[in-house]
Amino acid sequence: MAIRMQGSWTVSVKSRNGAFSQRFIIQGADTGNGTYNGESGTSPVSVTGREWTIRVQSSSRYGWLDSRDQITFISVSAGLYKFDIQTNDPHSHDAFDHLILTCSMPITATDFLIYGHVSSYQGFSILNRCFPNSIVIDSAIALHEALKYPLLNEIIAKLYPDRVKPEVRRPAEHPHFTPMIISLDGNTAIPPKKILNIHLRRLDGPGLTMITSLTMSETGRLEAARRLVDSVAVASLGNRLGLNCTVEALPSVPLRFQEYTRTGGESLGGPYKGTGSRRDLGWTIADWNGNYIFRFSRSLANEAAYRAQDLEDGEMNVIQSAPDVIAQLVERGNPSSVLWESAPHFNTPLFKRLNVCIPKGRVSLSHCFEGQIVQALQKISVNS
Repeated sequence: MAIRMQGSWTVSVKSRNGAFSQRFIIQGADTGNGTYNGESGTSPVSVTGREWTIRVQSSSRYGWLDSRDQITFISVSAGLYKFDIQTNDPHSHDAFDHLILTCSMPITATDFLIYGHVSSYQGFSILNRCFPNSIVIDSAIALHEALKYPLLNEIIAKLYPDRVKPEVRRPAEHPHFTPMIISLDGNTAIPPKKILNIHLRRLDGPGLTMITSLTMSETGRLEAARRLVDSVAVASLGNRLGLNCTVEALPSVPLRFQEYTRTGGESLGGPYKGTGSRRDLGWTIADWNGNYIFRFSRSLANEAAYRAQDLEDGEMNVIQSAPDVIAQLVERGNPSSVLWESAPHFNTPLFKRLNVCIPKGRVSLSHCFEGQIVQALQKISVNS
């Protein structure tokens, strides 16, 4: 299958180990379109364009056939983000080393790269494994069960009094359930907003920069009169309740991402309500291992919290707010149809692993691209 890409990348041949001839085809780009030999001596290809595809093929007695493919997670080296596309000839063993391509792009202060693993969990677990510093209740059934425990009942009644309702029967799931968050870190219901302090220096070549340091600092918070949560007791309870939870990878599921803007109450440390404004960042598809890579960018000229200061020797210090990112499971062929959404991943830096854990009841084969190996990289410029 063709891999969808967005933005400017350099594609190079990393290695070739196939018994048959290999090639890769780039289509739909502004520059870099063409068919390229999959040999180790092939020159790197610079590709630009809003959206384009790359397809790997191997020769056979039936002609050129699409190879099976998978992606690796992103690494950082010499001021560049890099990841590999590993491919396998059709009907061959699963070594995924017949042709390996490397895609790279320079690190900048405007591009955010998140990556991770998508999995489903089955069985009652109030501690979503993808939020290690919070208790996240992301389904009606989990809330129903959590209210049976006095410790959690007391905390939920304090943070979310409007959602504590006596129910006799086990509730049905609803696709628009708003996750509930109990932070185990700090004195507020959700983590305080933070800003990114990015120190950049220029690389050889026009307009290229790399990050020399990245720190995060708080922009302000409302200190609670006393600690909202006995974090040790709640985390211990959550771990015990999650012992019988089974987890498995979700291949080829479509994910949409949004940037969430906190309400005034949430900005002051109040509980997460999910009623703040949102900005669509785009969507991607996990590969057959359940791994994904997603890219989005911000226009710093329109970023309210953005400040830049030129330093000596062409260096620059950039300050911008750290985005809160929500992942959504969407319906195949209809990214606007949301089947489930995560709690926000608060204060996301420029480069971050964000795993996505989805209750198994929200996933069916009709939504999972079964039998297809499809990956997509998305870059959406965000304007105010």
